[in-house]
Amino acid sequence: MKKQIKDMDLKELGGFICNALMAKDIHVVLSGGSCVEIYSRGEYTSWDLDLINQYNEQFKKIQTVMKEIGFTEQNKYFVHK
Repeated sequence: MKKQIKDMDLKELGGFICNALMAKDIHVVLSGGSCVEIYSRGEYTSWDLDLINQYNEQFKKIQTVMKEIGFTEQNKYFVHK
């Protein structure tokens, strides 16, 4: 059985999103506080994932993938209920 997004930790969620984007040939790199949280083993908490669009893919392609995996766009962020 596939794990629900609400049950994923930050590392799992990052992997899930990156894999979904990579499946559509969209390459992103994790950056910011979420990187620090993963590498510090939770010493610092970010509460979000900052992903850099590595090869300047069209934002519309990213929007489509994020919608397919259950995220909605609010302002400049993608959120999941």
